[in-house]
Amino acid sequence: MPAARYKDGAVNSVMEEFFRRARENDPSFTELELHYIFFGEINIENLTEGLKKNNTLKKLDFSANNIDYDGIRKVIDALEDNTTLIELNLSRTRIDYFGIKKLTEILKRNTTLEKLVLSDCNIKEDVGSMIAEMLKKNTTLTELDLSHNFVYPYRIDKIVEGIEKNNVLKKLNLSNCNISICKQDAIFKSLNIIMLMTELNLAHSYIGIDGAEIIAEILENNKTLKKLSLRRSLVRNYSEDTNNGGEKIINSLEKNTALIEIDLSYNCFGSSVIGNFAKVLKNNTTLEKVYFKDNDISCYGISNIVEAMYSNATLQTFDTTNDIYMIKPKADDLFWFTELNKMLYLVNILNKKMPSELICKVFSFTLPPRADAEYLIGQKMQMISLTKRVKLT
Repeated sequence: MPAARYKDGAVNSVMEEFFRRARENDPSFTELELHYIFFGEINIENLTEGLKKNNTLKKLDFSANNIDYDGIRKVIDALEDNTTLIELNLSRTRIDYFGIKKLTEILKRNTTLEKLVLSDCNIKEDVGSMIAEMLKKNTTLTELDLSHNFVYPYRIDKIVEGIEKNNVLKKLNLSNCNISICKQDAIFKSLNIIMLMTELNLAHSYIGIDGAEIIAEILENNKTLKKLSLRRSLVRNYSEDTNNGGEKIINSLEKNTALIEIDLSYNCFGSSVIGNFAKVLKNNTTLEKVYFKDNDISCYGISNIVEAMYSNATLQTFDTTNDIYMIKPKADDLFWFTELNKMLYLVNILNKKMPSELICKVFSFTLPPRADAEYLIGQKMQMISLTKRVKLT
């Protein structure tokens, strides 16, 4: 049954339908999405009463609503005795200290909730210990999203302690939490536990060289992590004009046999590591998607990746959006761009993802005068992605 969605402020009709289906315990009423709604006091009372009575709802998305601290606490209170909800999204809502305290107390006893999203709720260190204690006792939560929280200088040391004691959590999103992963940080010592997840998002963190080294070491032997995001996280050693930590992580992928998706975008790798990455990809047998946007790769580097895709049996997408677009081509670059299109042509033909005549239509063109080359390259790479499943937009 598709989720019931209400975005246009028609709160009264929402409540009327909700009460009817809640009273009748309609078995098809399993999902409710309430976004961007201005809830008055009366409607909050009606909503919470409905939540208390309902025993069919599986997913509740209450994100981004204009509701005060008291209102969100009432919604949380209404879920205290709920035994059916498996997914709860409270992202971009105003949850204060008392709201988090009540929610974590409920989740210590809850035995059904599997996914909790608290993204962008301005959660800080003063409630970190509550979340940690909840994680130590909860036995059903498998996915936790705490992204866009812990505004600097707050840390997440307490939550890391809770994660260490939890053996059921499988998907963890800590992106944009101002996390620092260096030897002096608590999370550094817990990476071997955290990376037992199946999905881990550490985007927009501060991962030093030592942090990248330990991540690489863990990745070499890790058998559980399927998806990893380190977008805009790896600290570059500008004195050596290379991303040492990122290079170590790339090298670790040659031995890793579990990852199917990795995001290394916006880490200023440059062309110094791309050749080695291409060699790694030739031998990797599990990666399906690689996101490598805006890493200052030249046409030479891109051509190496395409050649690797030609040899690789599993890689479907290598996203380098913005890289070729930023290049000011020279004569040699134009030669390599021509070769790049030939290789893309072969990749698609051999994998039979598109009819050969359509591929010819996409890739065959006459190089324009040098003055127009940058525009052409930009337009071409916006239309296609470095993927075996090329799709026209």
